[in-house]
Amino acid sequence: MTSQVKRSAWLLIATGILHNTICSLLGVSALREMVGAGFFNSVDPHFHRMAIFWCLFAGFGIMMWGQLLLSMKEVPRGFAWSFLLLCCVGAVMMPISGFWLCIPQAIYMLKHDSLLQEA
Repeated sequence: MTSQVKRSAWLLIATGILHNTICSLLGVSALREMVGAGFFNSVDPHFHRMAIFWCLFAGFGIMMWGQLLLSMKEVPRGFAWSFLLLCCVGAVMMPISGFWLCIPQAIYMLKHDSLLQEA
């Protein structure tokens, strides 16, 4: 594993942790409601509970991508391009969001051609 792959992996993990920290702070009341409702089946049909659920779910997904990259020697080219596309679409659809933080990470993966493998 190159240091650039390792850096990309740890940046994704840190981004996921930051994402979930912010989500938890902003959604503390929804999380309390879910726990108060017994947690099981406590999300639907409440929009604010669904929002915090998917926000946290996405953060854990980002961390899992980072964990996956830690186990790889190279970043798959398709992953880097897909990640960039996902972040750009997200930034356009939600301009006031953390998607902007991920765009430089995707570009970093693409700029280091030695990191990329054909997938």
